[in-house]
Amino acid sequence: QPNYAQRGPISRNEAPARIVPIKSLNPYLNRWTIQARVTNKGDLRRWQNSKGEGTVFNFDVVDAEGGEIRLCAFKDACEKFFPLVEVGKVYLISKGALRPARKQYNPLNSDFEVYLETNSTLEPCLEDDNTSAIPTIQFNFKPILSLEQCATGTMADVVGVVLSCDAAVTIQRRDGTDTQKRTVSIKDDSNASIELTLWG
Repeated sequence: QPNYAQRGPISRNEAPARIVPIKSLNPYLNRWTIQARVTNKGDLRRWQNSKGEGTVFNFDVVDAEGGEIRLCAFKDACEKFFPLVEVGKVYLISKGALRPARKQYNPLNSDFEVYLETNSTLEPCLEDDNTSAIPTIQFNFKPILSLEQCATGTMADVVGVVLSCDAAVTIQRRDGTDTQKRTVSIKDDSNASIELTLWG
């Protein structure tokens, strides 16, 4: 007869987390951990609607394979994670809820975004040979000639040569405040040129 005497508490699996590439995230993947660098962090914003009120912020990350995704945190999760997230740092992130990306607010090249909850984990990583392979920014370069096919509001990265640069001028916004505006004309190897407006 087997000896089923008490042998102490059952040990938890403390094996290191299995890192999943961001591009592999999908709704059928229950447990996942991503290792990614923060490339952009939004401001803490207050919201109010018929369901209540609270705070929200989002941040974008990129991993070593070039996958990128936006993470959002509301209310208690926002208060918990906002002070911890720093642009340029690498984190192990897990236990978030994967949802379809809201493309009207999210310009990243990902079909999903992650909603952090209070039980989500965000662990900073030390910089080493593995994390140094993670880029600090993700580019998706397009020829200037192709931009006329893009919808208004589309985010685009271009590489071009400056043809001309106007002097900075002060203009008045609709709310009555002043801001600086400068127009630059750039051209690339698709032999097309476009105006780029710099604000502030």
